[in-house]
Amino acid sequence: MSRWSRRVATIVAVAVVAAGSGAGAQGQHSLQGTWQVLAAQRNARIASDLQNHRLTFSGDRFAIRSQGKTIYEGRYTIDPSQKPATIDFTHTAGKAKGQSWLGIYEVTGDTLKVCDNAADVAKPRPTAFASEAGQVLIDFKRAKP
Repeated sequence: MSRWSRRVATIVAVAVVAAGSGAGAQGQHSLQGTWQVLAAQRNARIASDLQNHRLTFSGDRFAIRSQGKTIYEGRYTIDPSQKPATIDFTHTAGKAKGQSWLGIYEVTGDTLKVCDNAADVAKPRPTAFASEAGQVLIDFKRAKP
């Protein structure tokens, strides 16, 4: 998987968090809408190629776009009862079609933090918000309508 794909994967992981159901409905509501990247790291390094990415959650679907083009899309599920809350991005189209990213997320006001295994889907779900080998860590800010 390319470096760029891994970064997008992280963004997708964030989208998955937004579209949960059942116990995740409340968490899903807090994720709905569009988020823009503030800062991103992949494999413990700054991932400046993710700066123009936007993550959108709509219902149980997510999409990651850059410069007006959709890069990743699919469905996401969340479990806000877990500590930290979990998010799974299941790709149904785009570069990662058929893959799933496993991550964690945190929403605080108009900021969203997502850490997932998009850089190496063979790795397990992250357990902390840290950029390590095989992980992508992204801070988002809610985009203004």
